[in-house]
Amino acid sequence: MALSVPQIEWRVVICDLTGTAITTVDGIASDKTISYQLNRPDQMTFTVPADDARVNTSHTDGDPYVSCSNRVVKGYRLESGVWTLRFAGPIMQLQDSGDEKSTSTAVTAYSPHQVLYNRLCRRTTSSQVTAGQIDTTTYTSIAGNTIAKEQVDQAIASAGGCFIQTTGTFATTSAQTVTFEEGTTVGAALEVLTATKTMDVIFDPVDGVSGVFATMGVSAARGSTKTAAVFGYGAANFCVQSISRLLNGSELANSLRVAGGRPAAGHTWPTGTASDSSSETKYRTYEAWHLADPDISDLTFLGTLASAELALRKQPKEYLSITPFAELAPSPFTDYFLGDTIQIWTSANLRQAVTGSQRVYGITLSLDEAGFERVSEIVAASA
Repeated sequence: MALSVPQIEWRVVICDLTGTAITTVDGIASDKTISYQLNRPDQMTFTVPADDARVNTSHTDGDPYVSCSNRVVKGYRLESGVWTLRFAGPIMQLQDSGDEKSTSTAVTAYSPHQVLYNRLCRRTTSSQVTAGQIDTTTYTSIAGNTIAKEQVDQAIASAGGCFIQTTGTFATTSAQTVTFEEGTTVGAALEVLTATKTMDVIFDPVDGVSGVFATMGVSAARGSTKTAAVFGYGAANFCVQSISRLLNGSELANSLRVAGGRPAAGHTWPTGTASDSSSETKYRTYEAWHLADPDISDLTFLGTLASAELALRKQPKEYLSITPFAELAPSPFTDYFLGDTIQIWTSANLRQAVTGSQRVYGITLSLDEAGFERVSEIVAASA
């Protein structure tokens, strides 16, 4: 764990869709933030002067250097003397503003993961057509990593490149039975797959001028336990500047029924059940019933789904948001990152002490005018 972290510098480069550099906005970009979320697209935002030559000069394609949908942002982080790519993705939103004193352009870029929300799911060799439904894709007891890779590969084969190569590491994950209705996007399909808590998708940024900006992989559970990554508020190493804790009991459920298939005579549904007597004793009984998927009828699999959901809902969910002191706290990328389990400790002054492991679900970095990094938020929840 780094106890005295030096200032970490970033560079922000604007490129064309091949990845060839056009201009840099270092020194003119303000309000720079980079947000990382588990199983969701990364995002980078900043604001530049709209009248600056590094922004409004026409490129060889006739559009300004900073342009929407045909420009890519690359963010480089200085690590051990090497500029390391930590963000890459297309600009997907620009907002030009002006008043009597100045003009500005707010830029929002996303990692290539976001593009998959504009690519449709398609049938593959491992899937099948659901009887009586047009272009509905069903997987029956197929490993989640296989489903994810096939859908992204098929999207590329059918509609062309989307800045992604599926050349990352694909761990073998639990079998899933799932149906994607006509019109479901690949991005939405990945959300369905990762919501089972049996797998995580990983998109690592790629440098170069090939038009590929991310490699995709799948892990059964991204991250590892980082016992040395300790964040203390009023305790331990005292490296937390501020903390917010939300305890949410609105989705508490300790007696669950997860149904699937089609109701037989007498309106009987194939159903998996799970309950927790200790939770019921402590909080009283909170029941929940829902339909997982009409094409799932295997009772063992439905029971597995019910047990997985019970583990997440049998007690009020705890969410933590912390802002660390940069000079005292562990450093992202090297000491911890998405999916890792970190240690958060607080004193009882926070009404009730927090002691133990929390999984990292989100990290937001803020960059100052000179491009130096500060961790403005870590979002964590019970592992």
